Amino acid sequence: MVQSNPQPRMLKWWQRYRWYHLSAVLAGMNLFTVVASLALSHLLLNIYSLSVRTDEKWTRHVISIEELAESVAAVNVPGNEVLLTRDFERERFKLNRASGLYLQRSQEIGRNISSEFPSTIVEPLLQRLALLSQHVEIMQKRGIVVIDLISEGNDVVAGVEIASANQHLVQALIEIRILCQLTREYRDAAVAKHVIAASFLRRIERAIGVLVIGLLIAIVVNGVRLARQMNEAETKLGRLSAIVEHSEDAIFSEDLTGKITSWNQGAEHLYGYTAQEVIGQSPSCLITDDRLHEAESIELEVRGGHPVQQIETIRRRKDGVWVDVELTISPVRNEHGELIGISQIARDIRELRASERAMQEAREASEEANRSKSEFLANMSHEIRTPMTAILGFTEILSQSVDQPDEIAAVETIRKNGEHLTHLINEILDLSKIEAGKLTVECSPVSVPKLVREVVDLMRVKADAKGLVLRTEYPDLMPETILTDPTRLRQILINLVGNSIKFTEAGLIRIAVRLKREPGKQPLMQFDVMDSGIGMNQSQMDKLFQPFSQTDNSMTRRFGGTGLGLTICQRLAQNLGGTISVFSRVCVGTTFTVTIGTGSLEGIPLVNPRLEAAAVPKPQRSLSAECRTAAQVLLAEDGADNQRLIKYILNKAGVDVTCCDNGVVAHDLALERFALGRPFDLVLMDMQMPILDGYSATRQLRAMGYKGPIIALTANAMSGDREKCMSAGCDDYVMKPIDRYLLVEVVSRFVSQNSRTTDAV
Repeated sequence: MVQSNPQPRMLKWWQRYRWYHLSAVLAGMNLFTVVASLALSHLLLNIYSLSVRTDEKWTRHVISIEELAESVAAVNVPGNEVLLTRDFERERFKLNRASGLYLQRSQEIGRNISSEFPSTIVEPLLQRLALLSQHVEIMQKRGIVVIDLISEGNDVVAGVEIASANQHLVQALIEIRILCQLTREYRDAAVAKHVIAASFLRRIERAIGVLVIGLLIAIVVNGVRLARQMNEAETKLGRLSAIVEHSEDAIFSEDLTGKITSWNQGAEHLYGYTAQEVIGQSPSCLITDDRLHEAESIELEVRGGHPVQQIETIRRRKDGVWVDVELTISPVRNEHGELIGISQIARDIRELRASERAMQEAREASEEANRSKSEFLANMSHEIRTPMTAILGFTEILSQSVDQPDEIAAVETIRKNGEHLTHLINEILDLSKIEAGKLTVECSPVSVPKLVREVVDLMRVKADAKGLVLRTEYPDLMPETILTDPTRLRQILINLVGNSIKFTEAGLIRIAVRLKREPGKQPLMQFDVMDSGIGMNQSQMDKLFQPFSQTDNSMTRRFGGTGLGLTICQRLAQNLGGTISVFSRVCVGTTFTVTIGTGSLEGIPLVNPRLEAAAVPKPQRSLSAECRTAAQVLLAEDGADNQRLIKYILNKAGVDVTCCDNGVVAHDLALERFALGRPFDLVLMDMQMPILDGYSATRQLRAMGYKGPIIALTANAMSGDREKCMSAGCDDYVMKPIDRYLLVEVVSRFVSQNSRTTDAV
């Protein structure tokens, strides 16, 4: 920022008090000229009086314009002082008050200009006043932004805004100086007209010498008063200059010859040079050799009248240290709009750069930790799900061959605990997906009554086992369909109903469903799951949605679980455009309220939910498969127990299974049968195998032109695992533990498709 040119000192006495030439007494006048002298003296007195009034009027205008500088400075002060005071409300109040005072004064000056100034100069003065108001308005906005940023703790960005506001302060002071100069020039011109009009009377000045001496005394007194006022205005401008001088930013200016003309304390602190060392020198001492071309380009652009703001570059201190700085470089013009120099504002951004590097390192460390966690969870999933496939599969097979009550109870115990362990694994993996931001939700038309009916049918067995009544309620008509993710909504409701069943020993569990509409808001679907269970106190409810947390340790021992279910439900509800809340009373019961977005309901009819729910067909699962006789399937699985289980399931469905325990053997067997013209109808490929994994084996088979269906078997359940299998060349994906019905259905479907394709060929 270039320091403003000092205001001109008092005009020379012969310019300011030129009418004192009339002070020569018209001595020697005879009585014949007395009457004429008196008449001329009266006329001269009138001209003088008019001159004085003109001078006073225009000087009053100059002073009122100069006093604007104080109002302009007051607008900028709160944005600078808030760094020290940290009193945001007080500084905001000071800023608004200063802005209002400036607006009042500027409007008054504008009215005076329009009403008292000649029409020839009203337009340029009003334009200058408008430019001044624009700078003040920007300063006010910058000040508000600075106060908001500092209140949020963002001091670095606030410093940039302060520098910008200071730049507009200097531009505003320049506009004030231009307004003052234009007003003074017109004042001098107006007074000069009167002096010219009185010039013809100078020949008889001696005749009215006494009067002129009186005028002289009056003008001297008035001049002293004006001089005092001008000195006061200069003092105010000096205070504003002090603000620039003591700014923490490095501010200096250079003239058109490339020599430094001003250097503030911030520049001394940043660059290490004193003002005496650099005034009159070229700023090239601050620029490294490899940045000289950049500096020349910037200077050419600025000399063309285009300001260059916020250029991040490097500057060299006196001690040779390189400093990262942010530069704002602007042209400086005089009151005539002529380019007279260049100003530079530099801010030290070394701490900012260090902070950015630290944030980047922390971000990379966090990403690496997330990758490690995802890999660990994927490996854990695979290692646990693989044996669980055999445990649950053979447990189901074993249940079909035992008939003794003790044996049936033992098999049922194994099955329940295996399913419970699988449920715990699923919860941990779901939370990991949510925290990694990789859990996606779909959006499709869903019949809410049908979905609730499915949840009730699924949970009724558990409720009946404890003698609980499970009931649904629909107070009003419902939309026929809403747009949401049915899988995630079903997951939320199953979890909440399951919790109610778990913590209720006797009584009733109700699911109330209603459409929630509020004026000006999107419609929501609300689900209330109410039970008559043990209830919770406030401290228990406060930590209810925290991961890995239950109401207390006794609950953990009595009821078990990971404490993740409600956390997952809360995140899922948020992903579906809603929330989840709880109200509970100890020994009375608990109510969970879930809301989700419905999407647009325009054109969706309202239906009776009881009729819709009654129309839900109950799914029937069967092991019957539409496989063609003697279908040939290659099973690549390194676990012997899983080999026996899958082979048993498929043999029962009429499928002939050939087993191998690694990807190399699977690759060779598939290609061998393919070359003999008797390819396998389907390949079941485990993705985690020794020697050659399923991904590589599948890719190699596809590269060799193998066209038969390949189904991936994997215990991984992390986000992206399905896509990874499909990109390797698999046609579908079956997750462990194996669902025997799903496995038979998938094999049947692909064997049938392959058979039709072969017959067509």
